[in-house]
Amino acid sequence: MDVILPDYYGENIYTLSCTIAKFLGVNRNCLKEMDISLNNRLVLVLFDGLGWNIFQKTESKINAKKITTVFPSTTSTVLTTLFTALTPGEHGVLGYNTFVKRLGGIVNTLRYTFPQLSERDSIKD
Repeated sequence: MDVILPDYYGENIYTLSCTIAKFLGVNRNCLKEMDISLNNRLVLVLFDGLGWNIFQKTESKINAKKITTVFPSTTSTVLTTLFTALTPGEHGVLGYNTFVKRLGGIVNTLRYTFPQLSERDSIKD
């Protein structure tokens, strides 16, 4: 198996998110956008964890394009990149449990709580 390094100038989740941000009129200082035509409408369907090799086995007639992900390739990191048009180094979400300086510790971003607590939304302003 070949190692594929993140390429934030190639066709990946980050450049796709920058293209979508521009389409929606959101100003971002992106490194690059994808060279695709979005016309007047946009539909984005995300299949989390569906590899290109598995997609090809479906023999789908969908016109799909293979792109790469960001690093780390965890759901929380990738979705944050997709929704913000920022690289993982910029948005800082590198997993479900992330250090948040403003809150003074490690935070579980799904429950918005400290990982050692079992209750939800335990961090208050």
